[in-house]
Amino acid sequence: MAEEILNEGYEPVEIEDSTKKLIGIRKKSDGTLLAVNKEQYAGYDKRSYAVDGFIIRNEDEDVNLLCSTTESVVTFGEGPADIPETDKRRKNAPANPTFSSLDGEWCTQWQLQNHPETHESGCAICEAVKFGWLPSNGEMAKIIEYAEDINDLAETCGATGLNGLAYWCSTQYDKDYMWCYDTLLKSFIFWKSKTTQMMIRPVKSASDYIEVEE
Repeated sequence: MAEEILNEGYEPVEIEDSTKKLIGIRKKSDGTLLAVNKEQYAGYDKRSYAVDGFIIRNEDEDVNLLCSTTESVVTFGEGPADIPETDKRRKNAPANPTFSSLDGEWCTQWQLQNHPETHESGCAICEAVKFGWLPSNGEMAKIIEYAEDINDLAETCGATGLNGLAYWCSTQYDKDYMWCYDTLLKSFIFWKSKTTQMMIRPVKSASDYIEVEE
């Protein structure tokens, strides 16, 4: 009875997600940068515009990322063997830690400056900077959160969706290990050696892409 009284007239409040998932396109003739939704993209002349990437934009959370249309398989560089299965750091690691820092550009530059020995030709950092930077854990968390939307936009554009098993992040766990996201475990992990081959999905700022009004 008490429970009925407490619940009487109660309606759960749905929190609206104000994040926009857009396609970043570039006009080939003059380089104009536009941010359009899936329906708007269908009306553009594909011969006149090139797809630069997929935009995750939320002004409230200060997120404005352009995710690359492609990904590649690379190592992070030189590193030790994987941390053993019984290592207490692995056993005590949170199942799905929360990362909010959107500092991938800074982390990428820090890696370049402080660990030049790991950055051989074709490493994760070197490949990422060709587009922008390697996403931090916080940025990767946003990509994973909207993976279905990104893949939907990718299918619309005929681009590469998020297909990898595990993705490198630029956030360092310690001097020997980097964080990465494992899509099978559905969590961030830190115990893979830098010599492990994993996917990268570079990002960069989408602040210059102007939204087209409907």
